Amino acid sequence: MTDMNLKPRTDEPKVSDNTALVVSKSLTTREEMAKSLQIEVEDLSAKEAEALIVGGNLAMLTPANQLNVYAYHCRRIGVPLVAQPFIFLTFNNKKVLYAKKECAEMLRSLHKVSVEVLKEELTPDFYTVWVRAKMPDGRFEDNLACVPLLASNKLEVANKKMACQSKALRRVTLAITGCGLSDSEDAPAGAKVIDITRQPLG
Repeated sequence: MTDMNLKPRTDEPKVSDNTALVVSKSLTTREEMAKSLQIEVEDLSAKEAEALIVGGNLAMLTPANQLNVYAYHCRRIGVPLVAQPFIFLTFNNKKVLYAKKECAEMLRSLHKVSVEVLKEELTPDFYTVWVRAKMPDGRFEDNLACVPLLASNKLEVANKKMACQSKALRRVTLAITGCGLSDSEDAPAGAKVIDITRQPLG
């Protein structure tokens, strides 16, 4: 596997033990940033750290650092990197990490999460479904999803209902397991998918 250890950059100031960087009102030092990110903050430039912490924008990071953040999230939630559980999406000059359906499926298996449909509501214009995810310790969380049905035939309605249920189950799984990333289908309209297998390293 490609070594994704970060290399120091020389074109921008570094975050060092004796340097304080004001990136937000609540995160002002290297130690605070490291506690927030729980990754190798010293390998990020000042501009990269600010973009990641304040705006969640990966576009300001080098390609290698973007992959390091990807790998960090895999380690954090316990899913294999080779399964490619996330995707990069770009919109409004931002590059953000979103969770794929495979991520939710792996998390349900890993944490033994059970899911169920609580309620469905079908109108001429919309289909809405409410779902619940439950952990082995009894903790549970509810969520919902809704899709428009305008100008849909019976086959389209059936497909949209199945897709809506799957979307709701992914949402609630990501929430109850603390993934911290949104479902890829919740991305803004017009977002462009970046193929991680073609992601350059430098």
